[in-house]
Amino acid sequence: MGTLKSEHDAKIMRAPEKKTEKAGKAQKAEKGENKKKTGRVAKGGKKMAAITQNRSLFHSNIIGFKELRNNISEVIDGVVTGYNVVISGNVKKNSTKTAAIISTKILDEILDIYRFNPVINFDAETNQFEAILNEINIYGCGDTKEEAIEITTDMVIDVTEDYFENAEMYARIPDQKAKYPYFLRVRSCSSRDEVKKVLGLE
Repeated sequence: MGTLKSEHDAKIMRAPEKKTEKAGKAQKAEKGENKKKTGRVAKGGKKMAAITQNRSLFHSNIIGFKELRNNISEVIDGVVTGYNVVISGNVKKNSTKTAAIISTKILDEILDIYRFNPVINFDAETNQFEAILNEINIYGCGDTKEEAIEITTDMVIDVTEDYFENAEMYARIPDQKAKYPYFLRVRSCSSRDEVKKVLGLE
């Protein structure tokens, strides 16, 4: 009986070990699950931190006029060499009217997508050549192809000058406002030959 009791006692003593083993497995599983959950939360936390940090991208850092005047050399240097775009406005009055300072090289690259596709025809009825620029609705006629090109180039230069002299008026007319990038490309030219090149009339 003593032996049986000892065996029985041994079984009783071993039983908690099984429970402890099961509990250990359960704890490990719980820890593993918590670790997974923690991992997901950590990843989400990093994403949220990045999103919070990136929110500053949607709030322009506007430089006041006084600050711009006092640091104009540094500002221009940063724009030209650092590819920065500076926004300036009246910060004291919290005005929504602002101006951007951008490198002319970058501006030219942006405007490069606004390309002219000239059409040169010979009109049998008038016995003249026509050089047509549909992008800005301008065309010129001449007895020769070369003359038509020169006349059209002169007309584009004249219309571009008028466009920017009266830009505020043209900005109120939707179809004229849409031509702004094309006229800006022409205005960015430094010579008549460059205008012809931009117009595709070389």
